[in-house]
Amino acid sequence: MFKIFQRYADFMVFITLLLVGFVFVLQSHQYHRSKFIHSTQYIGILTHNFRYQWTQYLNLKQDNTALRKQNAMLCNQVTYYKDKLASLQDNFTKTEDTVDYSFTFTDDFQYDGFKVLPTTILKNDYRKSNNYFIIHKGSKDGIKPDMGVVGPDGILGIVEETNEKYSRVISVLNQSFTINAGLKKSPHYGSLAWDGKDPNYVSLKAIPKQANLKVGDTIITNGRSYIFPRGIAIGSVSSFTLDTISDEYKVQIKLFTDMTALYTAYVIFNADKAILDEISTP
Repeated sequence: MFKIFQRYADFMVFITLLLVGFVFVLQSHQYHRSKFIHSTQYIGILTHNFRYQWTQYLNLKQDNTALRKQNAMLCNQVTYYKDKLASLQDNFTKTEDTVDYSFTFTDDFQYDGFKVLPTTILKNDYRKSNNYFIIHKGSKDGIKPDMGVVGPDGILGIVEETNEKYSRVISVLNQSFTINAGLKKSPHYGSLAWDGKDPNYVSLKAIPKQANLKVGDTIITNGRSYIFPRGIAIGSVSSFTLDTISDEYKVQIKLFTDMTALYTAYVIFNADKAILDEISTP
């Protein structure tokens, strides 16, 4: 170590004197000092931009995984309803006057009176007791209050307010959010809500004892409202307790969706909602 210092002593002394001189120049000349500060700020901006671009690059794998999930979900839905429509076509008896119908699936394909509109999430809250998020679609896109919003892995919330370009959505992680939800394996259902604590879990109440619950059972929307069609994923049963007085279960549900990392969403239109509202009004 001493030999290395001895060998490069002259160079190290030169560097030290150069740095000392540089400091003296900065302290005694306002112009040079301002130029130096400006240069360091510019370097800081370049460093920040580099870090931002590098972070975006590292997130590509996660983004691609989310896109693959979305594509798989849409492909499964298209296949299901294409087979369904094909079976309906088989039921037609052709005559000389029969029209040969063909069906075309578009980005706005419909199923059972519902239509799906893709969008992105601009701002998402999940640390409060009553959380909301903002989507990049508004009234000019046909968005209205009380429309359901889902993600690649399950439900996200319900539209509360819109303007021309954006909409505010009541998150699943909001204590005023309640919907009917039930078991995938049976028609039993109850009321789903969040207790304001863990963003990964929600509660399902009033499930009857006859439901024969098991940990790991899938919970879905049951289609008993005009907001969500039946079969949209919510989560799986994490634990449950039986109220011996009411003979009903209180169930803790582990959400399929990570509500702390939202980006892609789909707004659900019910084309028949207005007609259903009319006939439902007493």
